[in-house]
Amino acid sequence: MKLKKKAFSMIELLFAMIIMAALAAIAIPSLSSGTNSATYTSMKSDIANAITTTQGDYIVEGKYDNSDGDFEDQDNDGLADTGGINDDGYIGNKRVHISKGNTLYINPQDCSGDGVNDGVYIGIANDNVERVIRYNSCTTAKLQLEDN
Repeated sequence: MKLKKKAFSMIELLFAMIIMAALAAIAIPSLSSGTNSATYTSMKSDIANAITTTQGDYIVEGKYDNSDGDFEDQDNDGLADTGGINDDGYIGNKRVHISKGNTLYINPQDCSGDGVNDGVYIGIANDNVERVIRYNSCTTAKLQLEDN
């Protein structure tokens, strides 16, 4: 009596690989869209915090002069490391919190033309997504999602 080895044929293995490739082709795009959604959520949170911080400083100072600079978290501790008047990640006496990968741009503006910075422009970007979020207190004072 001859023993017959039981194994998969080359065709069976090929079909299994084709099925796995098809499943991967369906799953990978849906996973990356979830990542983009999470990135946009972190951007919205960071810009909302920046708006609150700049408005708080405006209430104290009567102008947005402390709200100036580019802020990003270079050592991934959740706090901005660069930007602001003192190049230390502060707006007034408040530390700027920012998510990994986001870069926040804040510039004071003279909305009324009287020489006092009574408005602020805030933008936020992330290299992993193609859009930026902008806020301009002189115009719409609403968050706007725009192509980069």
